[in-house]
Amino acid sequence: MVESSPSASSTPSSLEDPKVLAAAAYLLGGIGGYGFGYLSASTVIGLLLPLGIYMWKKTDAFIAFHAFQAFLWTVVVAVVGFVLGTVLLAQTQAAYANPYAYAYGGGFGATLGLIGIFSMVGLVILVVDLFLAYKAYKGDKFKLPVLGAMAEKPFL
Repeated sequence: MVESSPSASSTPSSLEDPKVLAAAAYLLGGIGGYGFGYLSASTVIGLLLPLGIYMWKKTDAFIAFHAFQAFLWTVVVAVVGFVLGTVLLAQTQAAYANPYAYAYGGGFGATLGLIGIFSMVGLVILVVDLFLAYKAYKGDKFKLPVLGAMAEKPFL
């Protein structure tokens, strides 16, 4: 669902422009998404930056919506990354527990498959982040299916 923002100017160029800040929230939140869970420094920073933009400009409905949706999207990405990372870690630990069974029982191929899945998920996340930033930069209010409704009524 796309709505245009009447308050955004036509040529974004500075941090005072709502479209630039809205797009920046998605791109800065992407920093946390690529940390893929485990509460790494990049995950914490990626969660705090969109939240900081939201707190700073919560009086502007356009910026507040995009910043909060970027925060929620980063939370989802971090949870997915945590789950995938845990599965990959368990698979890798199986190699150390019994290397013979791991190598000849198909464990090596399973690990390569998990790395491939991990890479594809990362690519999808990157594409979604760039798409959301582009839509915000154009002045559109694009709502993600579940997160968009939550961002309309932030709980902070």
